[in-house]
Amino acid sequence: MASCSNRAINSRPSPRLPPGPDPGKPGSIGLSSFGCGEPWLIHGIFEVTLGGVAGGGLGLGGGLAWITTMGTSSFEGYSGFVVAYWLLGGIVVGIVAGVWMGVRRG
Repeated sequence: MASCSNRAINSRPSPRLPPGPDPGKPGSIGLSSFGCGEPWLIHGIFEVTLGGVAGGGLGLGGGLAWITTMGTSSFEGYSGFVVAYWLLGGIVVGIVAGVWMGVRRG
């Protein structure tokens, strides 16, 4: 985890721009404070994205395994539909799991 030594970045106000978010302040959504307490919004987006990607990968693998072991017909792209349904189901399950993990961690 990064150290919180970047607090001096926003200490001097710019004459043209308003000061940015305070990295030391709890609940700050500034990207500069990511290593200093990990803001809940960025952390939540990361968990949902990671869950969706992992779930999609597992769903794709599960769908391909299903059509291989069950000998699903490829007539009019039926096997592609089966794989797509597994993929979408995996993405949904992964997103739900990511949200659940985020809520569980607090």
